[in-house]
Amino acid sequence: MTRTTGSGATVVTAFFPARLKAVMQVSVTFDSAGRLVRYSEQRGIPDMSAAKGMKIEQVDSLRRAQQAKTRTTTVSLDYAIDQGMAINRGDNRPVTAVMGTVREIERLQQLGPPSARLDRVRKLCGV
Repeated sequence: MTRTTGSGATVVTAFFPARLKAVMQVSVTFDSAGRLVRYSEQRGIPDMSAAKGMKIEQVDSLRRAQQAKTRTTTVSLDYAIDQGMAINRGDNRPVTAVMGTVREIERLQQLGPPSARLDRVRKLCGV
């Protein structure tokens, strides 16, 4: 959990099932009054375990290669402007994306319920 300086926003990030073996990352942003502002999740986390001991230039190359070969789904919900999107990319396949209101994206059956993951992160992190 991070509290930003200046605006007083709080950002909570959780990795599932664990940080070092993550297959999903969820980040949630709250404003200084504690209202939910943004939700973001990424499924299909590129494996960066080989980066240990590498120079920064090597890590950058590894990250790009891993991102290209790993199929990821990113869900982003911006409650402040009521905009959501879901993007699939990687695995040498075309990028596909959909945009809509937060509620439209939340209701997409293919994504499963983001609200359930949001509730879990809130409970785990006490926010």
